[in-house]
Amino acid sequence: MTGRADPSPMDRAAVQIAIVAIVAGIGLRLWAAGARGSLWLDEASLALNILGRGADALATPLDWGQAAPVGFLWAEKAVAGLLEPTARALRLVPCLAGILGLVWTWQVGRRTVGALAAVIATVIVAFSLIGLRYAAEVKPYATDAATAIGLVGVAVWVAAGAHDVRRWAALGFAGTVAVVCSLPSVFVLAACGMALGADAWANGPRVRRIAAAAGVAWLAMFGVLWIVAIGPASGGAYLREYWAPVMLDPRAGDFVARVVRALASAVATPVSWTGSVGLALVCAALWLTGAVILVRRAWRMAALLVGPFVLAAIASMIGVYPLSDRLAFFTAPAALLAAAVPVAR
Repeated sequence: MTGRADPSPMDRAAVQIAIVAIVAGIGLRLWAAGARGSLWLDEASLALNILGRGADALATPLDWGQAAPVGFLWAEKAVAGLLEPTARALRLVPCLAGILGLVWTWQVGRRTVGALAAVIATVIVAFSLIGLRYAAEVKPYATDAATAIGLVGVAVWVAAGAHDVRRWAALGFAGTVAVVCSLPSVFVLAACGMALGADAWANGPRVRRIAAAAGVAWLAMFGVLWIVAIGPASGGAYLREYWAPVMLDPRAGDFVARVVRALASAVATPVSWTGSVGLALVCAALWLTGAVILVRRAWRMAALLVGPFVLAAIASMIGVYPLSDRLAFFTAPAALLAAAVPVAR
């Protein structure tokens, strides 16, 4: 490398717009978390589990049809212990996650799709109504999105210095924590494995050993959580019936509509919460076009930004992960970055 070229006027303008959008987005999230009223039914049901159980019991299936990653539950439990367990206090963790997810969307976007596409996605995330809702709700959806885009950022950092064993160790640690804090992080980590596997193999035995140890740690942690909490909770008849309409079942008569709805959940719903069929189709087309451009331009970036949604869709096809608005939201920052690529071009 000979040094970084001076930024173009458009890049400088993108940075300025991103700063304004991020500051505004942070202010909106703080306002939403503080101004929103008492807990609604789903939040209250999860809060009762958090406040009524010990830390060990939070790692077992929850009551009242609730499910959440144990790391999220522990974080909420810690906040409730340090502060008064009010609605505002319980919404602190999602609010901070919403802020981090916004900042990381811009940072990761600059390094993967360029400043112009990154600022488009950042502005959408900053002012997304559903993003504001999840940042002010005692549910793990904002933390899922922040964890996902954060892992992509770590993977991009590793790829930039793939010879550095410490970076691989950091990815291993971050991935292990992510599995505890966010269920869909397994899709992001699988995408990281696809994107970085060749780099791990090419950089000598030490890097290969650390990378392999990271993968084993991720799988072991997920296996333990699946046996203790995830498997028993997801195997209940109520949840299976509840999520059946948003599984991408290839045998379903409305399979094509389910696919469009799943894509819309990741790309169109953050743009316009209520949305429309037309908007869903346009956003899906932009995402697919962006995916093709990324594959041709830099397949590793395509694997990191597009791969998690594809893997979640495969899991949905075999009936193990529903792609509703809430559970597809973890892919929103990366999906919006991919969809912004053709717009920027």
